[in-house]
Amino acid sequence: MKICIAQPEYSADYSRSDKLFEKQLELFAQCDDSMDIIVFPESCDIPCLAKTKEDAETSVEKYNKRLLAVASQTAKRCKSLLFINARSQGENGQRNTTYAFNREGEIVGKYYKQHLTPGEVSVMQLDSDYSFTFSEPTIIEIEGIRFGFLVCYDAYFYEAFDNMARQNLDVIWYNKYLDEHTNGNPNHVRLYNEFVANPTCDIQPEEPACCQQLYGILANCIQEVWTDENADCAAIMEKANADFQRDYLDTM
Repeated sequence: MKICIAQPEYSADYSRSDKLFEKQLELFAQCDDSMDIIVFPESCDIPCLAKTKEDAETSVEKYNKRLLAVASQTAKRCKSLLFINARSQGENGQRNTTYAFNREGEIVGKYYKQHLTPGEVSVMQLDSDYSFTFSEPTIIEIEGIRFGFLVCYDAYFYEAFDNMARQNLDVIWYNKYLDEHTNGNPNHVRLYNEFVANPTCDIQPEEPACCQQLYGILANCIQEVWTDENADCAAIMEKANADFQRDYLDTM
């Protein structure tokens, strides 16, 4: 099975939205029928950081329908399963939604993010009512493969994992960079929980500046290591550190 994981360029400069959305569409065009599964990340219909509800909804209005149409066309053209995250309309507002397309380009299931960030609730005012009552994990079965889902903040809430494990899942899609060792050993969860309960330093949920740009650089580092068994990890990280300092921190 061949899986294509797309990583569109992202920017904190909202004025670049049109340009980066078009570049994102170019990634769809690069997909071909050698790919069994194609995966795009979270919030693809908001290609640049939207700091206000109005900016976010402007992006969704402008890009959402076109994005989903291209996703459908790509799944059908490539004869691939395709997963992508964008907004959908819920009962009480828009929802953070992962769409599943079959090889005919049809939407065969949706996953609604269960743990919205404080900003998604208070600033973006996304529909969150559904998340306050218990629900079984969303399972989308396609061609006998059982898919489960986590989006960004979902992975911080470990109580869901046991229930997901009982669903006999084959694949779990997780839309965000995460350290490869975070869930490699159950003991790590215990250590994390103990640290959060009794921290020895100030805890911040994300980097205080240029967070998404940093994620983009780190994603490239991970990709380089994955695709080159002789990769020099220390050199890759040293270059990433220098690039991040020069291109972002020094320009602030």
